[in-house]
Amino acid sequence: MYFAVDAASVPDITAKLVELIEASPKANWTAVVDRAFDHGRTPYTYPGFPEALYACDDLDALMEVSPLLIPLNTRQPESLQSQLWDLVEHCSGRPMLSLVASAKTAKELLPNWQKCVRVVTTDRQKLMLRFTDTRVLPALAEILCEESWAALTHELTAWWYVDRSGSLAQIEPVAADVPPRFPILVDKREFNRLMDWGEPDAVIDAIFTQRPAMLPAAGKAAFFDRIAAVCKFAREKEIESFPDVVSLGMFDALVKGRALTNPKLLNLVAERGWKEGQMMEALTNLID
Repeated sequence: MYFAVDAASVPDITAKLVELIEASPKANWTAVVDRAFDHGRTPYTYPGFPEALYACDDLDALMEVSPLLIPLNTRQPESLQSQLWDLVEHCSGRPMLSLVASAKTAKELLPNWQKCVRVVTTDRQKLMLRFTDTRVLPALAEILCEESWAALTHELTAWWYVDRSGSLAQIEPVAADVPPRFPILVDKREFNRLMDWGEPDAVIDAIFTQRPAMLPAAGKAAFFDRIAAVCKFAREKEIESFPDVVSLGMFDALVKGRALTNPKLLNLVAERGWKEGQMMEALTNLID
């Protein structure tokens, strides 16, 4: 698999996490790992005593890829340093590591988060909410209504994650006076915004499947930003066919990120000079 995520500096991120934890010594700190990104790889033994998020009757069928909540050994500095180093190193370059602070332990956080895994749309569909995927996490903070965000975060005092650039980033838990609502309800506007947020990664997945050599080995976060701009352009120009959006992404990769200022492309889009779903053929004719 290919992820548009830059590798983290293991010494730098580990040091920053230790500093954060030392600044809040009374909190229980828990590492949250999205183990779905381990699927198909050599089995890995996580440091500490992990709690599986899907360890309940409703989610038991998914245990093999269950996210893990790993209590951090904050009382022993050397053990904590080693534990964090191993986690950051293992997860580097994949969108799967975050840390939460709470008055509750990892085990005590499970019941609430197990209620958040499945959400309901306004047309009564039930969907999985991948809030341990750090590509998705910042979208939820931005898009969900306060009551839904409260369902996820009302037991937390801090939530940090390793972002696409390999840097440490923070999202703010809900204010203490906002009551949580269960089940989490995702309305049509929120659903559409979440789909738009995830579209660049879906386009990159499609490019990986069809033309993996087009994808960069370095500067992956910057590449993601370019594909996100392509997706935004496609929405603005009402290019609705997903294969056509993928074709635009491939074209942008071929022209080194200059597609959206290419006069020939802009003219093609203005004239709608292609059959829907078959844009690649028209784009091929634009390459000098």
